[in-house]
Amino acid sequence: MQILNPIENWRSIRRYEQKEVEKEKINAILEAGRMAPSWQNLQPWHFLVITEDSGKNKLAEIVTTVKLVQKAPVVIVVLGDMNGFQRDEAVRLLMEQLGERMSEEDLRKYLDRKITSPLNVGIETVKARVLEQLSYAAAFMALEASNQGLGACVLGGIENNITEETDKCREVKEYFGIPKNYEIYTLITLGYPNEKPAKRSRKNLEEVSSWEKF
Repeated sequence: MQILNPIENWRSIRRYEQKEVEKEKINAILEAGRMAPSWQNLQPWHFLVITEDSGKNKLAEIVTTVKLVQKAPVVIVVLGDMNGFQRDEAVRLLMEQLGERMSEEDLRKYLDRKITSPLNVGIETVKARVLEQLSYAAAFMALEASNQGLGACVLGGIENNITEETDKCREVKEYFGIPKNYEIYTLITLGYPNEKPAKRSRKNLEEVSSWEKF
């Protein structure tokens, strides 16, 4: 079976050459994130690029992988907009896509349902849906990093509103001027690889997939 090469050969890279990453390569990676699929096209994300040591040292205060963040040539902070599912914004974006097929009144009725509007369920559901959206963007950016000849690692051990929102987390957000409605969801470290990790075992396809019924 032939599998898309960048996926089959994907490895998380945690050691990088101390070499500057070209801006055009970083921009290509950001573009990949920008073009990721988004439910209702709400795009509840913002990508903050950190290359200076002072910024990386500050970020390292809220992650478990301190040295990895400090030593990576580039860190992309993937931010989630907690206002990204606000009703008026959802109506505006959906009108752009469906205006010829649905009236604004019908769209608002559509968004009255819990299944179509996380805000109707509660903040925990909003957090989950934002994380879902950002996971697509992070995956697209990680694959584009490989396409650009770079290594990447997506980090999840972060003090944030999913795990533990501490005073330190709020201080870091203030340091970078991150608006209150945006939360730090994950970090992506980037750089030219300085290691060749061995292929890790994966479960058999039969263990993780089914046809028609589980």
